[in-house]
Amino acid sequence: MRPSPYIRFTAFTVVGLLSVSSAAAASFKDISGHRNQTAIQYLGDKGVIGGYSDGTFKPLSTINRAELAKILVAATDANPTVDQYHDCFSDVMNQWFAPYVCYAKEKDWVAGYSDGTFRPEQSVNTVEAIKMILNAQGITAVASATDNTYSDVDDTAWYAPYVETANGKGLLETARGKLGIAARMTRGGVAETIYRVLSIKSSGATRFEVQESSQGSSGGGRGFAQEDLQQYLDVANAASDREELTKEEFQTELASLEKAARGAISLRDQHSSRPAPPSGTPPNFGQMSSRMAPPDDGSRPESKSGGGSQDFLTTASTYLKYTDANDQTVLLAIDVDGKVIMKWPRAFGGHRGAPSNDTGDAAE
Repeated sequence: MRPSPYIRFTAFTVVGLLSVSSAAAASFKDISGHRNQTAIQYLGDKGVIGGYSDGTFKPLSTINRAELAKILVAATDANPTVDQYHDCFSDVMNQWFAPYVCYAKEKDWVAGYSDGTFRPEQSVNTVEAIKMILNAQGITAVASATDNTYSDVDDTAWYAPYVETANGKGLLETARGKLGIAARMTRGGVAETIYRVLSIKSSGATRFEVQESSQGSSGGGRGFAQEDLQQYLDVANAASDREELTKEEFQTELASLEKAARGAISLRDQHSSRPAPPSGTPPNFGQMSSRMAPPDDGSRPESKSGGGSQDFLTTASTYLKYTDANDQTVLLAIDVDGKVIMKWPRAFGGHRGAPSNDTGDAAE
């Protein structure tokens, strides 16, 4: 029987040359059960990616241009030194990332901006990362996009051929619907895409396949039923003021917003025919307007004990804060699998803009 030119991954079994056991995996204490766990473990063991001094990997944190350049170089086993590679952009001289950025530039994996800078600390968005990863791995994009499956990808945009090529090879976790072109790429997302590329190249397969019921190397991922909730995370990653909070900071911020919402409702009631709530008794969530009410769509799970407005804190692992397009503060609680499980408030503005024409590696 002729071997299939595909690699198929299930939730529990990794098939192919890049399988790796959990026992031998890199020791990151915050990736257990995460949708990108297999990818992160493998790349960690190979020395392609590293974690933080506290033993975490922070898969939901964003990644900047310098960090991605280092990972791209490490994934090819190249070992450039600052003696050889330096001073390739006006803002890339002899810093720690200089050899990686300059090597990547020499190989035409990355490009700078029209002002001669590379902007190493700037976050990388989804489509920029896709282009850079394909370039670094020697994968040629189609000449023009003709089979686009994403609602937010313009077939005439510079990034459309790269997106179509990556999707056609099964390198993207989201296969249809909204890709989130302007969303900032996360560390886990980068690990997943690079892992999938290395998998198909190592095995000779033409496409990386996962079970239809799951996305991501470890069987979790962005299920299509969660598409709307996950768009909240895309918006957060695209926001310029995105901030990762501690659990305690998140609780304090949420309490402050809830208090302000109650105050706004009390003031509104003073100017309406409705009686104000009894003194000392805050209004319940049912009294709040639909704009300020917490989600009633399953993103804020009920307590097993039957109550508690902050029960989601027992399962959340990441807490984000940003300002939406309506200048309103938004809070997100995200579980270890990368799923948004709580959002405050319920309604918010749309995505911030798509990549501009002068985005360095975004432009041809």
